Parts: sequence; C-alpha cells; structure tokens
Amino acid sequence: MKPMTRRARAGFSAFEMGLCFVAIAIGSFGVFLVGRIALSRARDSSCASNLHQLALATQMYCADNAGRGPLRDPASRLQPYTKNLQILYCPSNPLAAARTLGHDAQEVNVGYEFRLGLWSDDPPGTLVVQDLAPDKHTRRTWQAARLDGAVMRAPADQWKSLR
Repeated sequence: MKPMTRRARAGFSAFEMGLCFVAIAIGSFGVFLVGRIALSRARDSSCASNLHQLALATQMYCADNAGRGPLRDPASRLQPYTKNLQILYCPSNPLAAARTLGHDAQEVNVGYEFRLGLWSDDPPGTLVVQDLAPDKHTRRTWQAARLDGAVMRAPADQWKSLR
C-alpha cells in the first residue's frame, strides 16, 4: 500500500481558510448593504402610499362636507375615510409613534402635516398633506400629496410648512 502524501493529510492551509473567511465577510457585507438600501426604499414607497391615501380621504371628506376640508384635527376627521390608522404614521419617522385614536383626538401623534381650511375647488396642484421628517428619507427628500392625489418628491431643503 502506498503511503498518503503530506498534502492529502493536511486539509486546508491557514491561507486558504483565511481567503474563505474574507470572501464570506465581503459577501455578507454586500448583502447587508443591499438589504439596508432596499428597506429604506420600501419605507419611502410606503410613505408615498400613505400620503396618496390621505389625499384621497381628504377628497372624500370635502365631498361630504360641501367642498370644505377639515378645519381642525384632520387625523380624527379623516378617520371614517380610512381603513387603517397606520397610514397616519410615516414609517421613516420613528418619533411619530403609532397610538390608537381614542375619543380624545388631541392624543394623536401623526407623522404628517395637513393643510387646514382646504376647499375642493382649489387648484389640483395644491398640497394637501406632507411628510414631517424629510431628513429621514432616502437621499434626504420630502414627499407631499396634492389635492388630485398625486405624490411629489423634492429635496429636503425645499420643505416648507403648509400652515
């Protein structure tokens, strides 16, 4: 019987094991980075969807109230026109913690700013609701929904209060 060579008994060398660890570390870092970017963009699109739904709820509120938008407490006024209260909270803003909307509408901590005193015959490009945390979004942008339901995005330095 022929004796085994030294290479067959040794297995992997320390250099080969080091290369394997480095390759795994680089691969896992890449997956982590792509995952973070995907999560951030998912939050942005969820925020845009919330804004769109709030603009549509405002349109329905105006239709039911002689063309007049909410004058105060828009979150509580729009509650009957929404299926889920989670649309009141921006997923990119951790400070707008989700709370249940109780009998006292003053307890609501929403993640969006609403325009008060809106009329349904205002121009379709009138901003209805916008994000309160423009610096929390991807590429430091803020999002706002117009009266016609369209959602627009602009750089964070162009953010202005709707009031």
